[in-house]
Amino acid sequence: MKEIQLKHILSMIAVFCFLVMPIPAASAQDCGPNCPICSGSGFDTEAMLSNKTVFTNALLFPDAEETLITGVKFSVSSKVDLGFSYLSTSRKVIWSARALLLAEEEEGWIPSIILGIGSVRANTSDQSIFLTATRNLESTIGVPLRLSMGAAAFMTEPDRLYPIGTLSYLYKEKLFPFISYDGVNINYGAAYFILETLHIGLMYIENRYLGVTTGFRFAR
Repeated sequence: MKEIQLKHILSMIAVFCFLVMPIPAASAQDCGPNCPICSGSGFDTEAMLSNKTVFTNALLFPDAEETLITGVKFSVSSKVDLGFSYLSTSRKVIWSARALLLAEEEEGWIPSIILGIGSVRANTSDQSIFLTATRNLESTIGVPLRLSMGAAAFMTEPDRLYPIGTLSYLYKEKLFPFISYDGVNINYGAAYFILETLHIGLMYIENRYLGVTTGFRFAR
C-alpha cells in the first residue's frame, strides 16, 4: 500500500513539474499574480476556508524586502472568504477575496471552481484576478493529494494570462508539504500541525527567500 501511495505522489509531482517548469519567468516581476501569500491560498488544506472560521498567521523572511507579514483570513460564508495582511517594512495592507463558484463532489473527479482577487507587487497598488479548479484526489486515487490548476492576470494587464497551479499533500493530518507555481516562480512550503488548529512551517518563495511561518485557526 505504501509503495502504491509513493508511486501516486511521485507521479503527481512529475506531472505538476512538467506542466509548470517549461514556462519562462518574467524578468521584471518577482512576485507572480498568484503568490501563495498575496492570493490568500497559502497553507490551505481545503478548497476554501471552513464556514465561520478565522485564520491568523505570521511569516518571517529575514532576507526579503518585506521581512515580517502578519495576516488574518476569515470566512464570510461557506462560499466566500476574505483576507488582509500587513507588511511591516512598507507599512501597507494587502488583501484577497475568494468566491466558490462550484463545489467539488465527495466522489468522482468534478473539482471546485474558485474565482479570486488579491494584492500583488507590494510597492504598488496592483491587483490580480485568478480562476482555479481544485480537487482533493483521495477519493479517486486513495492518496490525500490536492491539485489546483488555473490562470491569473494582473488587473493592469488583463489580456496577459499566467498559468498557475498548486500540488499539496496532507500526511496523517500532521504534515502538509506543497509546491505552487504563481505564474512566475515555483514556491515551496511545508507545515507541521502541532494541534488541529495550530501549525508551524517553512516557505521558500521567489527562488531565493526562505522564511518561517506560524498559523492559528479558530471558530467564531
